[in-house]
Amino acid sequence: MRNGPDLEDVPEAVRAEMTFHLASSVTDVLAAALEPVAAAGAAGAAAAA
Repeated sequence: MRNGPDLEDVPEAVRAEMTFHLASSVTDVLAAALEPVAAAGAAGAAAAA
């Protein structure tokens, strides 16, 4: 996670309002970005009702 130290360059006010997910692989990125299939299915069913 070589970009982690770069977060020190982001102003504190910005860091306080955002959530950062550091990733070392595309698998980490996908896990942080996408909902699990079961949760997405449940949300879709609730929206359709």
